[in-house]
Amino acid sequence: MTAETNFAKAPGKQRRMYLARCFGSTDGTVRGVADKWDRKRLLARYTMEAGYSALWESDELRFCETAADLEAAKTRSHHSLCVLEAWHRKALKRSALLHAGEMKSFLEPFGENDQMPMDQYCAVGSNHESAVSAMRSRVPESRVRYVSYRAWSPDETPENVPDEWKPWFAAEMEYQQQAYEQSLENICRHYGSESGKPAEIPSANHPAAACYWRRWQARQEMKARFEYDLYVIAANEMAAEGAAQALTRAGDDATTAAEQAAEAVRALGFG
Repeated sequence: MTAETNFAKAPGKQRRMYLARCFGSTDGTVRGVADKWDRKRLLARYTMEAGYSALWESDELRFCETAADLEAAKTRSHHSLCVLEAWHRKALKRSALLHAGEMKSFLEPFGENDQMPMDQYCAVGSNHESAVSAMRSRVPESRVRYVSYRAWSPDETPENVPDEWKPWFAAEMEYQQQAYEQSLENICRHYGSESGKPAEIPSANHPAAACYWRRWQARQEMKARFEYDLYVIAANEMAAEGAAQALTRAGDDATTAAEQAAEAVRALGFG
């Protein structure tokens, strides 16, 4: 590694090809996915995984105090990516792993049995963590956009939710806020706060608690962004299908009307 060497970026080439195949690509590329909506879903998955890679890099940098630390972190990233790429290179040769329908599992990556490394509580934190007083629950920006979009806000902001949808929006946001507040309380209790408040976390656990809370929030934002992207894609797909069906019905109605008119003319003896 050199000073110019960057962290390895995921997803790697083999991983991208593997995902493309799972989404139905005939050649391992995005272009090879026949359905345009599935292509969009594949790109959303790429974006989600790239976001996780960036989060990992940012987290590693917080623990780098020296040039040697930085080099070691870069080496770990490249080694990890090489291991993953090797697995996917082999997987691409096993057609049984790329059967139809596999795409669904990559659109539901946050199930009960699918864990990410940051789901594990931290034992330590870096010297550059924020104070535990900064541990406040907030609904991720992408989650707010998602709820606003579902409430028919034209610009996906709370301010422009239509009046008839504001009660639903308010109830949904209250539910989201309560869920995040409960998560914060659970995390604080894990790190020794009897009341579930950040201020009562024992000082010895401050770095670890702040580190985990930062990672947890970042993961939630990443998750919310991915779910937002998938929902918008699905909504646009349904709208396009509805428009196509309406056009087909209009064509069928026009044909029926023309046939009826012709039949009427024939009935009058002009046909």
